[in-house]
Amino acid sequence: MNSVHIAVVSTVQVADQGYLARVVAAIQAQVQQELWPAWGNHGVPQATVMLYPSMTDAPDDAYFVLLVSDAHGLGGFHVPHPRPSDPPSYPRGIFAVVRYAPGDTLWATNLSHEVLEMLVDPLGTRTQSGPAPNQPSIEAQYLMEVCDPCIALACRYARPGFSDVPLCDFCFPAYYGIESGGSFSRSGNIPSPLTIAPDGYQVFSAQGYGWWEISWNPQAPGNPNILSIPDPTLVNLAARNLRGAVDRRRPYDGPHTELTLEERRNRGVRSMHQPRKFHRAARRAIAHAASIGLVL
Repeated sequence: MNSVHIAVVSTVQVADQGYLARVVAAIQAQVQQELWPAWGNHGVPQATVMLYPSMTDAPDDAYFVLLVSDAHGLGGFHVPHPRPSDPPSYPRGIFAVVRYAPGDTLWATNLSHEVLEMLVDPLGTRTQSGPAPNQPSIEAQYLMEVCDPCIALACRYARPGFSDVPLCDFCFPAYYGIESGGSFSRSGNIPSPLTIAPDGYQVFSAQGYGWWEISWNPQAPGNPNILSIPDPTLVNLAARNLRGAVDRRRPYDGPHTELTLEERRNRGVRSMHQPRKFHRAARRAIAHAASIGLVL
């Protein structure tokens, strides 16, 4: 299996470039020393994660994660892979967008989240069969988004040597029943297969029953909410990028208060002077997601 190159590119002025480099280095270590050893036998390639000053400096076949000042009100989202029928103006390749907010470290966790899920499921449509919650006789298909079941900020962790970089927790293959025994997530926050940690969530479908979401129930932690997803946007986009559709419905921004445009300006978030080609590609990635209803 060929290795994958993930290029992290910032479209905003990051005052502490040293910290940005440390975040990327911590995620590189997370990918090579934790994700790949766990998932390498299950279709996940080896990968390098590197920081680039612009998209034009990165390899042509790289997966891109763009740091932006405004991700349409979300902490981040996945951009659908283009179809052959899409016009040339749509971005080619695999993209994700993460909102950078100076003064906090949530963006670092979200960046880790995007990179890990890109590698396990680059097209956003990978599922694994398992018994439906509360109905084990019914076979369900679980969306393999390895960070969602343990997405809460309380599940974050730091690697040795990077104590100031909070990384996103992620599920191991045993969580989906692909392997037996062992832990179900890197931080050990998930008690059993196909369940969720506090404030986590999971999406699954069952033939004839549609799409459903498992979410944390703080009033009854042992009895999570299981709610039908009637959203037509989710149904329409499922064949193209279900993960992106879920992001649109339910951003994974945690208990973080979104900054208003005025607050962002006051905190010094502004565009960097990048090559025009870079800005066109970044705008196209976001415009493409908006054009098919992925983001508002």
